[in-house]
Amino acid sequence: MKRQKKQLIQWLCTILSVLFLAGCGGETQNLQEESTEDAVVYGITENAIPDPDKALRGELKEGGWIRELAVHLENGVVYRLAQLWEKVDGMDLTQGYYIQILEAPYKQWVNHQIRSSYWDKEIEYEGYSVWDICGVKGGDVYCRGFCAENRQYYLGVWCPDGDGRVIGYYPEAMSEKSLEIVSEDEIYAYMPWGKSIEKLNGNLEVDREYPFDGQLVELVTNPVTQETYSCGFNKEGYGIWGVEDKVSLLSALQSGSLMEYKAEFSDEGVLYLADGKALWRREADGEVVKLCDFFKRNYVLEKVSELEVQKDGSVLLLVYYDDAYALLTLRETENASLQRQELVMATFFETEILKKQIAAFNRSNNKYTVVLQYPDTPEKGGEFVDKMQLEISAGRGPDIISGELINAVEYANQGYIQNIDGLLESPEELWQPVLECGKIGGSYYGVPYQTSLISVAYSKELTGDRTSWTLDEFMEAVRESDVEILQPQMDGVAIVLEYGLYDNDNKTFIDWEGGKSHLTEEPFLEFLEFANKYEDKGKYSDEELGEMLLSGKVAAETVSGRPFVLFENLNTMSYVDECFQGQASYIGLPRTEGNGIYVTPRILYLNTASKNREGYSEFVNYLVSEEIQKRYTPVFPVRPDAIEDIIGEYRAQRPSTTLKKAYNGIEYPENFEEIQESNFRFMVENACPGNRYISQIEGMIYDELQPYFKGERTAEEAARILNNRVQLYLDERK
Repeated sequence: MKRQKKQLIQWLCTILSVLFLAGCGGETQNLQEESTEDAVVYGITENAIPDPDKALRGELKEGGWIRELAVHLENGVVYRLAQLWEKVDGMDLTQGYYIQILEAPYKQWVNHQIRSSYWDKEIEYEGYSVWDICGVKGGDVYCRGFCAENRQYYLGVWCPDGDGRVIGYYPEAMSEKSLEIVSEDEIYAYMPWGKSIEKLNGNLEVDREYPFDGQLVELVTNPVTQETYSCGFNKEGYGIWGVEDKVSLLSALQSGSLMEYKAEFSDEGVLYLADGKALWRREADGEVVKLCDFFKRNYVLEKVSELEVQKDGSVLLLVYYDDAYALLTLRETENASLQRQELVMATFFETEILKKQIAAFNRSNNKYTVVLQYPDTPEKGGEFVDKMQLEISAGRGPDIISGELINAVEYANQGYIQNIDGLLESPEELWQPVLECGKIGGSYYGVPYQTSLISVAYSKELTGDRTSWTLDEFMEAVRESDVEILQPQMDGVAIVLEYGLYDNDNKTFIDWEGGKSHLTEEPFLEFLEFANKYEDKGKYSDEELGEMLLSGKVAAETVSGRPFVLFENLNTMSYVDECFQGQASYIGLPRTEGNGIYVTPRILYLNTASKNREGYSEFVNYLVSEEIQKRYTPVFPVRPDAIEDIIGEYRAQRPSTTLKKAYNGIEYPENFEEIQESNFRFMVENACPGNRYISQIEGMIYDELQPYFKGERTAEEAARILNNRVQLYLDERK
């Protein structure tokens, strides 16, 4: 059991390492050390922003699309510049430019088409393009762009009443630069991420150039002193310095992303800063005070687009998160969130999707707040698992337990996790094979909230007209073919596990219900020989494997090298089809009855020691609701309606593009055609619950079979030792 547990922890630590590396941009340090309480407590009020693209769709021609060029915030009003496109005779052409305005109470966008006549009353065609919003002053929108008639770049001002004028023209060398407008007689030009700033006069001529030692992000102007400051990164980190006098307001601040910080002055000249994680203020003595930690207030922000300090002292942020814009109003308040009951959830994997789901629940629920516990680093994963299991077995521990931390069957039998029959409000709305994975002994003990889908594809030359096959049928078909290896990157142990032992109903090898192991008998010894013959021994290059797939010398393939189809991108199914020259069969792994297409979800269990049964119910029902499954799409959702949304999104991408990718030397179009949809639906409709049992003894299988595949043991010796261990495990389960 110790070795089995060690194998599990090693596997979990490997996965956690990938997740940590994927979510980090290197070692970073925040503005200051985190404290248990914010120095000043600021609360958040959210205004959802209606979809600006939806407000423009009535202006689009059939087959057209919308491109956002800029967003700006001034006096609580949101301004957006958008470009509409259309396709004419196979060419992409600009349909027009629009400035959209959204005012409180932020319910409806007002669209204004920016016509060339605003800039030049004499012009008879749409010759002025609009590239950017440079600023808004008193409701007048400063824009820059290009005039096709005189082939010059212009700066203009547009008024909401429909009037407009060109301020002047500037040289091509400045065409890609951003502008900070202090006044029409004092303008600064700079290249984002560039190294210099140019000061322009009222004729848009360069008066002076200021070098910048680093990478510029933006310029901001203090309305009290009229001094302009450069914001950006040098070798010491993020800082804010005077453009002309180089005096530092802030310096050496560290961030995980060069895109995080957004700075702005209040009308009184006080500097505010948002770094994507928190809102900060620079005090008169130069100290930087944290006003609001966004995650503590249950927001996981992707981007802070605009920051504005209101006259009443509140701060307005235009942010992007959950794939949409929102306006957040932050003002000093009492910390009401501490009055709610805490639900502690322990998991081995902390992901951005999970953080967003928890943050959304905490924002919407007035009674409970979920607090996440997970290992600090991959190296501490084993220590974390041990601690959680010890706590739970001692009648303590977290309220909610993620399934990868425990052996759910054993914990249910020992009374460590609660029976939750009746707590799931609408079980009929979930994908039933996934829901079944939450059952133990006919009762529900856990709720799945995301899943994986396990399957493989073969050539129809190998499967024939079969819609499923047993292990014996599969082995016979492979032996009678030209196949040399079963699947790329799959060794003999993996073949035994996934092609032979993943089928719960195959009592020829292990009778789980009867508690009897048959791993020393002839059928299993024969299968070991089969796995040894057809394993990938790693002697082929990727290009050679590609040639073998195309020539029928490889039996099966997926996009991941193991029998997992990665559905983060359904377009990769076209790679599998290309491997088998358009004749792929997705009937799944061999199985006694039906198709070996398995769902393996992540499941949340309720600790018997928890007194928050109602809170658990509210949280898990929230996670599997239609809104959350569609809004925060996990690796793979657990609702059929959310799956249909995924299919719809890929269907909307048709017709297929001409773009091609390559894997194993095989080029394939990145598309999702009707054949891919048909195959995908077949897998979804014929999926079944994954094997809970085999995962519990995977470690011992690797331990005892690897020596056989390395030539260090005979098949009989390996099978005998493994059989003894498996039988001991089965006896312990009785």
